[in-house]
Amino acid sequence: MKALIAQGKKQGFLTYDEINTALPDDMMSTEQVDETLMLFDDLGIDIIDENNRNVTKTKSKKAVLDSKTDEADLTDYGSVTDPVKMYLREMGLVTLLSREGEVEIAKKIEAGEQDVLKALLETTIGVEFILDLGRRIENHILRPKHVLRDVDEGDTIQDETDQIDAFLKTINDISQVHAENMEFRQRLFADNDLKPDEQRRIRRCIARRNQKVFDMLKEWRLEGSVVDQIEEDIRKLIDWYDAMNRVITGTAESL
Repeated sequence: MKALIAQGKKQGFLTYDEINTALPDDMMSTEQVDETLMLFDDLGIDIIDENNRNVTKTKSKKAVLDSKTDEADLTDYGSVTDPVKMYLREMGLVTLLSREGEVEIAKKIEAGEQDVLKALLETTIGVEFILDLGRRIENHILRPKHVLRDVDEGDTIQDETDQIDAFLKTINDISQVHAENMEFRQRLFADNDLKPDEQRRIRRCIARRNQKVFDMLKEWRLEGSVVDQIEEDIRKLIDWYDAMNRVITGTAESL
């Protein structure tokens, strides 16, 4: 069998007569023959009729010549076969961002972040999370650089102190507006006798104060982790409400 495989690799093919002559006499089952033919196929050895032998030999010689020509061409254009050169060539086709393009993308990213922050601050959880950050900074539990992007390691102690004072003043202003909003919300949801016009007026008051909170905070560029944590807290609360709703619904159905 090894000699037959070697012959097939050398010629690029084997004829059925050659295989039949070389196979041992005890190989009689169809499964064994099929496995042998599959082996030749896996090795890239074609199986042909004896009548096609001469034609195949002619084609094989031409294929060898064509292969050598192709190899020579590939040598001339090494970038086609070298993965690193191919990668660099593809990279060269990509237009690099200009300074103006970078600025434009940065502005779009910042605008998107501001939209997310505004939506989060329309919830009591979002505002209370920000107020809690202020309390933790004031009590020296948290440093401003973990909350604000514009605070870095290069700032002096005085710079950081000024940042803390300015940020805490903003937090204090937000706290006052939030307290007003909580009073409006309490009235809106607790008083069932409110007329529609009064409900709309209260909702407008809440919306204006939400906007005011956002306007005060948007000047401070919050770290992405802060916004992510607010979003995570809101998701957890939603999941809790969903779980409680399923419990209540299940209990009601069982009664």
